[in-house]
Amino acid sequence: MDWLALLGYLHAPLSVLMLAIFCAIVAWTYAPRRRKDMDDSARIPMRDDR
Repeated sequence: MDWLALLGYLHAPLSVLMLAIFCAIVAWTYAPRRRKDMDDSARIPMRDDR
């Protein structure tokens, strides 16, 4: 079995895996318990650190 045939068999499962990882990252980012961290990070450009 050559590499192209192997990639043909793994294409669908890898696509599903990558979609699941992406959805997990989005869910983790927008979780309610992370709201304070995200708000603090959003204000970084507005800080006056001179």
